[in-house]
Amino acid sequence: MSYSGIIQVLCEAGHYFEYDCFDPNQPSQSGIDSHSWSCPVCGNNVAWINNVDQTNEKEYGRVKLKVLTKEKYCDCPSCGNHHVSNPATYRIPKKRS
Repeated sequence: MSYSGIIQVLCEAGHYFEYDCFDPNQPSQSGIDSHSWSCPVCGNNVAWINNVDQTNEKEYGRVKLKVLTKEKYCDCPSCGNHHVSNPATYRIPKKRS
């Protein structure tokens, strides 16, 4: 039996990101302990992590997060693309998974 899944992560500022459990760029795959991960958006420390099991195409354990501030978009003057200028932030759950 094999495992498949993702890791939900929030930094101290509430930025959300996630890693696939097999992503070679994921910090734990490169030997970095989850307590020393940093946010790719702002560089803050990780405040919360949660493992989501996606084995056999079913999902267990995903935490629905409460949005504190919605992301903001802008239209890039140089390329005309519509992109996120400020990422959303989320309330950090009290319990660390």
